[in-house]
Order: sequence, then C-alpha cells, then structure tokens
Amino acid sequence: MPMRPQTYFAVTSPSTLIALSDQPSKPIAKEDPQIDTGGQHIIFLGVVLLAIMVVVVIGILSPRVEHAILAAIVLSLGLIGLFFALGH
Repeated sequence: MPMRPQTYFAVTSPSTLIALSDQPSKPIAKEDPQIDTGGQHIIFLGVVLLAIMVVVVIGILSPRVEHAILAAIVLSLGLIGLFFALGH
C-alpha cells in the first residue's frame, strides 16, 4: 500500500496558517506545446476584418443601422478603455 504524503500545518500568527507538505512540487511548465501562440495574431486580424466586413455589409443595406452599430462599438471601446485604466 503506497504511503500518502504527509501535510503539516504551522500557525505563525493568529491570522496566518501555513500548510507544509513533504510531497515534491511539480515544475511549472512555461509553454504548452499543444497551444499555437504564433497563430494568435492571425486570428486577431481575422476577427477585426470580419467585424469590418459586417459593418460594411450592414452599411450597404441600411445606413441608419450602420451608424447605430458604429456608435455602439465606439462607446464599448471607450468603456473598455476606461475600465482598463481604472483597473491598473
């Protein structure tokens, strides 16, 4: 029967509890070989081009809807920028 790793607890102050284990920690992998990080730029470019094409097609069909979509995109980007600035 295999032995389970032992866990020890240490109280260093009234609000701190530290768990110590004799189990070796696993090394953290820096890169996952199954994830293609080089393709992220192509996907980002494709999404941007798709969004532009949707706006152009809708603009051809209905200019009023195009203005509404462009206003929503501008307001969304403004709010994203504001929240990003407030978060950092």
